[in-house]
Amino acid sequence: MIGNLINSLQFNNNGIVVIDNFLSNNTCNLLRKFALYPPFGYQDFYPEYKAVNFDPLSGGIDQIKVVDEFKSKIKFLGDIQYTRSWCFCYDNKSRGVGPHADPSYININIWVTPNHCINDSKKNGLKIYHKLRDENVPHSLYNGNIAYISKQINDQKFTIVPYKYRRATIFLGSMYHQTMGVDMKDGHDNKRVSYTYLFNKG
Repeated sequence: MIGNLINSLQFNNNGIVVIDNFLSNNTCNLLRKFALYPPFGYQDFYPEYKAVNFDPLSGGIDQIKVVDEFKSKIKFLGDIQYTRSWCFCYDNKSRGVGPHADPSYININIWVTPNHCINDSKKNGLKIYHKLRDENVPHSLYNGNIAYISKQINDQKFTIVPYKYRRATIFLGSMYHQTMGVDMKDGHDNKRVSYTYLFNKG
């Protein structure tokens, strides 16, 4: 399967691919508006960001249509199954999401806040470590135990993907990754909004 992914997407040697202008402006505007003003409110509240979670049948916004737009661009998505997704709406100044891995085969991370909303262009991106989570450890360790994760990523090489509106970063979900801090201009409409989609083998 990895061979097919490399052939389809030209993953770099670290298992990461970046595609700009991945979604249409209309789709990005829809996703951004939903995250900034969720009609049913936020579901999860973290110290410096809020979240709305989706599953394939959840209401409020048709994520299946969004995934169909993915599939029109990336052939391999027909071979794996969309599992779930979520959006994060960050405080204008925040540390973002700390290092963790996900219980997925492939992640697609998409940024939907325009570039003119950024205050510090050196922040807001994604840091992906060249380190895979151990398949034999529980989710509570690789996705929540900071002491354990710190040991896993210590001295590991990494790739930094700079923030860019409509940019999709596609990578193996088992790779540890984190936000490169958040620094956006003041105002609610300038908040950094990201969407993450998880896919697993069917």
